Amino acid sequence: MKLLLILFFVFSFSCSNEQKSIQPEVRNTRIPEDAFFVKGINTGYWCKAVVHYHRNNAIMSVYSSADGKLLMVKRFFVTCKLEGNPIWIEDLKEQIEYFDGEKFHLKRPKGKDSCWMQK
Repeated sequence: MKLLLILFFVFSFSCSNEQKSIQPEVRNTRIPEDAFFVKGINTGYWCKAVVHYHRNNAIMSVYSSADGKLLMVKRFFVTCKLEGNPIWIEDLKEQIEYFDGEKFHLKRPKGKDSCWMQK
């Protein structure tokens, strides 16, 4: 019985222990003014996007939120795991959910499975 109580408290504590929300750090002077903050797995990033709407891709400049260092400049293409019509970049700043260091995961569009932007 004691073991069950201990397991119950350990389990309920681990479920209620939410990961803290990643907030943007103060914008470093190296980061362009038109960059926007994107949450990451354990950190955040500042990103600047040059969107090519007619090809549904964007050149993304990714900066460290800690020191403003440019981490990468790459072209990312929208990819979706779905059948039917693709989603289009409309307001990329609002469409990105998070960046995992490899892919920009996009918010799930209504009626679609997961979508992301990859190199």
